[in-house]
Amino acid sequence: MTVGLIENESLLALGTCVIAVDEVGTIKWLSPQLERFLGVGAIGQDLAKFEREIDSSMIGLALDCANVPVYPLRGAWLRRSDGERVFVGSPGPDSKSKMVSLGLSSSDFLSGDPWTRFLILTDEAVSSQAEAKKRVDELKSHRGEFESARDEMRDARRAALNMLQNVEVERKRADRALRDLETAQSDLIRASRNAGMAEVVTGVLHNVGNILNSVNVSVTVVADKLRRSKATRLVQVADLFAENAGDLATFMTEDEKGRLIPSYLARLARILCEEKESVLDELSGLISNVDHIKQIVSMQQSYTGLSGVKERAVLCELVEDAIKINTTGFGRQGVEIVRDFADLPPILIDRHKLLQILVNLLSNAKAAVSQNKIGEKTIRVQIGRDDSGTAFIGVLDNGIGIPQEDLTRIFAHGFTTREEGHGFGLHSSALAAKEFGGKLTASSEGSGLGSTFTLLVPLNLEDPA
Repeated sequence: MTVGLIENESLLALGTCVIAVDEVGTIKWLSPQLERFLGVGAIGQDLAKFEREIDSSMIGLALDCANVPVYPLRGAWLRRSDGERVFVGSPGPDSKSKMVSLGLSSSDFLSGDPWTRFLILTDEAVSSQAEAKKRVDELKSHRGEFESARDEMRDARRAALNMLQNVEVERKRADRALRDLETAQSDLIRASRNAGMAEVVTGVLHNVGNILNSVNVSVTVVADKLRRSKATRLVQVADLFAENAGDLATFMTEDEKGRLIPSYLARLARILCEEKESVLDELSGLISNVDHIKQIVSMQQSYTGLSGVKERAVLCELVEDAIKINTTGFGRQGVEIVRDFADLPPILIDRHKLLQILVNLLSNAKAAVSQNKIGEKTIRVQIGRDDSGTAFIGVLDNGIGIPQEDLTRIFAHGFTTREEGHGFGLHSSALAAKEFGGKLTASSEGSGLGSTFTLLVPLNLEDPA
């Protein structure tokens, strides 16, 4: 410590008050003035025992001393490479002149009234001992206020520390809440995806159900025609031939029944050809419906990230296909279909999504007009372009109409006004229209006044190449 001692003593040239402390704050050395002031016993003690903070950038250190609130020193801390800190400073700049003006020697200053020292070191403007005594008395009278202010500062500091602790607690709670929120968000995403998948499945079942109704009707018609087929009459003719196998020539020329067989077979052949054409027509529609069911199921692969395939489509042909799918129901309900088709060029679009929408719209229109007990049941289907050049398909019916309060909910998932309905068809149709860049809207003048559904279709013209 010899080198350190010499260095610390040399710092006296910069100030009269020098304190050297090690890296943990233990006092290692004091200048003579501070040693007389704090006492030799201060060496080896923790500086924190004497040190106080002062709210002033001009004062680097304040020391407790003999019942005086603080003993302020002005100066600065210097850091050494070995981890020690050295404070170099001095009392207020006018302390010496004040001591002279008050008639105090250095020994008097150190051994005298500590309040007077406080006045000198804090640059209090006093010019005589009497004035100093008066000022000291004033300070002493406010000592309670000083101590109260000190206590308030301590309480404020304690409150600030508590607040910081509370902030840290709240931060940890916020971190936990954020983690819980992230977990909940992940759960919500999974739940939303599952709900979306369920919605897709529901839409598939609804659309397939519509077509299966037509399939069922077609199968019933074919079965009925086969049961009532005239083909059984051929068995009767064959039996006559078998009975007269010994002399067919005589039977065909002289027997009354035999002479009628050629003309009868000609008429029967025409009837069987008509039956064949009718059954083939029903089977063609049945095959078309089964193919559409297959395409609807395949189309749902788009939900897993596969985009729908765009194909060449002529709108009037697609509308006719949708009418054909519902044609048996139209005939059974006595519904008249009125066509109003404009001539539009072929477009590129997901044909099966568009057909799915049209089947739903026509099926709903059929249900709406079927509830009309009196008057004609008419569905008008329009194809054209609006003022902006966008293609549209309109399905207008004179059915039961839609109340105004339901128009805003008509496309909501699960909303339906039909007892047997599920509320999936229009919702899935609106989503399908949005997927290929279109839009589905509804309008009605109210209950009993019919309704209009309009599907806007983007005119993605077919590539001429």
